[in-house]
Amino acid sequence: LENYELDVVTRHGKSLSLLLSVEPLQLDNEQHWLIYLKDVTEKKSAEKKLSESENRLRTILDTEPECVKIIDKNGELTYINPAGLAMLEADDFEMVKGRKVLSNIHEQYLKEFYKLVTYVFSGTPAKMEYEITGFKGTHRRMETHMVPLRDAANNIDSLLSVTRDISERKKSEVAVNKAIERYE
Repeated sequence: LENYELDVVTRHGKSLSLLLSVEPLQLDNEQHWLIYLKDVTEKKSAEKKLSESENRLRTILDTEPECVKIIDKNGELTYINPAGLAMLEADDFEMVKGRKVLSNIHEQYLKEFYKLVTYVFSGTPAKMEYEITGFKGTHRRMETHMVPLRDAANNIDSLLSVTRDISERKKSEVAVNKAIERYE
């Protein structure tokens, strides 16, 4: 069985995508061919829309300035966007693929972060602030918002976490508080 895809325009100007299937058939010692023709226009249109949607989503994630990551039930990263890689000072996804998300978090936040992950896996969105050290030694203050992700059967199978670097904001807050203390 051989398949061929054809794009045709009918005499009325309608564009169609057709799947032509050709199958050899031996009848009375003579070679014959069975030819099937199927209209796959709707399927091709749906595939095109899906591809465009995936491309748009990929562009959004790749250009989002905040860290967007997906964490599985084992606490491992299964996805992180370029902004997240930059915050972790990772050269590429291979540096963090399968790593426990807890591995860069400062020790004093680990217990609270673990509780947060457990809480979100129970079905409730949550957020927290914590500190990390990147792979090249940079310390950062982070704020993360987590929500559960559900599979087709509505079971929570992972978490979506959007995290921002709030280091500069925290430094500004400290500076303002010190200035206020001097004038009191």
